[in-house]
Amino acid sequence: MKENSPIVFISYSQDSPKHKQWVAKIGSDLLDNGVDVILDQWDLSFGEDLPKFMEKAVSKADRVLLICTETYVRKANDGKGGVGYESMIVTGELVKDLGSSKFIPVIRQDNTNKILPLFLSTRYYIDFSNNKDYKTRLDELLHELHNVKKIEKPKLGKNPFVSNTTEKKTNDLPKTVDIISILSKKQKGYENLTDLYNKAIVITQNDDAIAWRKLIQSVNKDFSIKLNKWFDKYKNDKIFDKNTTIERILEAASIYSPLICISLTGVESGKDEFKNQSSVLDTILYPKDWSHSGPTVYVNINRGIAFIYQALHGALSLDTNQPDLALGLATTVIVDKYNSKSLPLWKIKDLIGWPDSFGHNCIIAWNALKSLPNNWEWLLDIFGDTDKFITSICSYYALLNFYEYLDVFNNSNENIFKDPYNNHLDVPVCFLMEGNNTIQGIKLLIRNKDSLEKLIKDYNLDINQIKENWNVWIQMYTNWIHNAYKCFIRGDDTYSRFVDILG
Repeated sequence: MKENSPIVFISYSQDSPKHKQWVAKIGSDLLDNGVDVILDQWDLSFGEDLPKFMEKAVSKADRVLLICTETYVRKANDGKGGVGYESMIVTGELVKDLGSSKFIPVIRQDNTNKILPLFLSTRYYIDFSNNKDYKTRLDELLHELHNVKKIEKPKLGKNPFVSNTTEKKTNDLPKTVDIISILSKKQKGYENLTDLYNKAIVITQNDDAIAWRKLIQSVNKDFSIKLNKWFDKYKNDKIFDKNTTIERILEAASIYSPLICISLTGVESGKDEFKNQSSVLDTILYPKDWSHSGPTVYVNINRGIAFIYQALHGALSLDTNQPDLALGLATTVIVDKYNSKSLPLWKIKDLIGWPDSFGHNCIIAWNALKSLPNNWEWLLDIFGDTDKFITSICSYYALLNFYEYLDVFNNSNENIFKDPYNNHLDVPVCFLMEGNNTIQGIKLLIRNKDSLEKLIKDYNLDINQIKENWNVWIQMYTNWIHNAYKCFIRGDDTYSRFVDILG
């Protein structure tokens, strides 16, 4: 192999001898066309440790092809077998290259509606389902792996309607070399995150992947060291009153605020090369050399910070009309530390609303979320003002609640509706207590009606049945509010009429 040959690892499930032969064929065809392929069929020996083989292969490869048959998707989502283990490696590997397109889903399915594993749900895939299109798809894949554009993007011309003054302002934007030179200087840090946010905006506007990587590298340092120092500072304290604890949690979360700030800028851009920021979650969840001994409120701080990040990510996704991006993170599969099962994030209570660091109290956690702009003023640069910030969080959690409602049907849990007062919600519905922010949040969600209807269609659900049981769902979340807040929902409950706009 030539030194510049791309290295590709092929991940697949052994559905049948025929499928195994097909995987070997595509591997051989890639080899014949200058792509170095790592495949268990010729690279794994008897007696070799399978998890280590997978981990090394993913780490060594430039790109990873995930052959998404129906069986692969099911096993990946359930966390079963070799495929389930690979899905965990893939999630962790993304941390090393934020915004990476390293992992390529390859669809090989008979169904009309193509499905992807939850942890790949936002990824752009290549479809090899139709054997008649094999040569065409192989050619497209080879272009991608060799980084040779099949269709070159035309050069940007001059705007015929812009004035010389406007053109001068555009030319005043910092160029890549200026940004990189700024980042290469020795700095004490980014106390002024507004400045960091503005740098990230310029980079996304210029579609500059190199400068983006440099910017991330400039802040993506020593998180684990700083977090361990924070833990050592407070681990022996016995003070756990609400205000003091929240202050300390935000102090720990601020360690990651530069990375979170850049990540949110990528989401805000809406551009494919920057908007997928789910890998930041892994950076937060898995700090190196983390202690597991001490007060729970501090030991599990990483999960408290992850709760904050997923809420900010989801809120901004809704604010920028990208509900699919919000669900992409919310459905990312993570190992639940309480039962060692692989579950989507939205079903893991301490990550979605009941963090141990906030006393496992969803109302305290919700109020802490709402107060974030008071501590992180740079969030106002992104969201505009506090009301819009809270509205966006309300919209995100309304989306999650509706997604949970659909999940009940998708998993044939209709019996839940027979006894709404003795069933518990996975997603907290604190968003229903925010008055006008709640109303505006629902309206923001309704703006994405097409995406919601597509979600229902993808699940092959009956819209009439969804509408028919919505009143029972209302009873469930009303009962939840009554138990949590000792009161009933305030003001105009726009959410109760939410499904009327669907179908």
